[in-house]
Amino acid sequence: MQDDIARSVVAEFQASLGGRPGATLVDPTTNVVEAYLLYLHGRFSWNQRTEQGLRDAIRLYQQALAHDDTYARAWAGLADAYIILGNFSWELPDSAYPRAREAVTHSLALAPQLEEAHVAAARIAMWYDHDWPAAELAFVKALQLDRNVAFGHYWFSAFLDATGQHERAEAGLALAERLDPLAPQIAAGVAHHYFWTRDFQRAIAVIEAVLNEHPTFANGYSYLGQFYCELGAHEDALRQFARADSLFGRRHTRLFAALTHARSGRPSEARALLNEELVGVRQRGGYINPTYVGRVHAALGDHEAAFTWIRRAIAEHDPKVLELAIDPRWDPLKRDARWRQVVTAARLGSWPMTADASR
Repeated sequence: MQDDIARSVVAEFQASLGGRPGATLVDPTTNVVEAYLLYLHGRFSWNQRTEQGLRDAIRLYQQALAHDDTYARAWAGLADAYIILGNFSWELPDSAYPRAREAVTHSLALAPQLEEAHVAAARIAMWYDHDWPAAELAFVKALQLDRNVAFGHYWFSAFLDATGQHERAEAGLALAERLDPLAPQIAAGVAHHYFWTRDFQRAIAVIEAVLNEHPTFANGYSYLGQFYCELGAHEDALRQFARADSLFGRRHTRLFAALTHARSGRPSEARALLNEELVGVRQRGGYINPTYVGRVHAALGDHEAAFTWIRRAIAEHDPKVLELAIDPRWDPLKRDARWRQVVTAARLGSWPMTADASR
C-alpha cells in the first residue's frame, strides 16, 4: 500500500512538471520511480544499524541499480552499507571496504558533485586507508558542495574528535543535530563526543534521552553499556549489553562484556568470554575485531597481548584504529614505551589540518 501511494504521489508530481526539459524526481540523480522507491527503502534499512538491516539495504540498493545503473545516489548508498558492515565487524574490512570503494568510484564517475559520495570517500580514507589528510580533504569537499548534509557533519566530527579537535567536533555535531534532529545515530554521536572527552555522566544522560525517543535503537544500548562500564557501573553495563544483543539478534557485545568483567575484578569470567569468542570465530568463520580483543587484554593487565592485537588492528585496516589516541580504554597502556610506537605506526597525530569546514 505504501508503495502504491508513493508511486501515485511521484506520478502526480511528474505530471505537474508538465514534461519540462530537465525535470526530475525529488532525487535528481534518477528519473526511474522504481529505483527511487527502492533507494528509500534501502535507506530505511541502513538506518537500523543491524546486520540484517544492512544486508537488506545492500539488496535494495542493488535492485535500484538494476532499474537504473546510472543512479549515483544508490551507488553511494551501497558504499555506505558496506562501510558500516566493515565498521561493525560483520565483515572483514579487507572484504567490505574495497567493495565500498568500488561503489564510490561508480557514484563519483556518474555525479562528481554528489556530496554523499565524497562523504563516503572520506570515511573510506579515514577508517580503512588510515589516510587522515585524504579523509579531511574529502570531508571538506563534501561540505563545500552542500553544507546541509547532516551525516557529513556527523562523520567529520568523529574525525575531528579523533584528532583531538573537540571544540570543532562539538560545533559540527550541534549543526548535524539541527539539520537532522530525528536521527538517533547523530544524537548518539553527541554522546560519544562526551565519552571521548571523559564526561561519562553527560554521555549517559544524552544516550538515555536518545533511547527514550528510540527504544529499539540497538546501538544505543551498546553505547550505554560501554559508558556505564567506564563509570564503574558494571552490572548496569552488562544489563545494557544484554538488551543490545536482544535487538541485534546475536551476541554482538560479547567482547564489551568481557572487558566489563575484567574491570569489575572477575578476570576468569573475562577470559572465558574472550576465549569463547575467539574459538567461536575460528569454528564458524567470520571476523573478530582486533581492537576489541586488545582492549580486553589491556583491562586484564596483559600488556604484551594488548600490543600484539593493536599491531594486528593496524595491519588489518581496523576502522577503530582512528580512536586509539582518544579512547579511554587504552589508558592503561599509555605509560608503556611501546604506546608511542603504535601511535606512530598508525600515523596518528601527523596530519596537516586545513580550513575549518565545520563552521
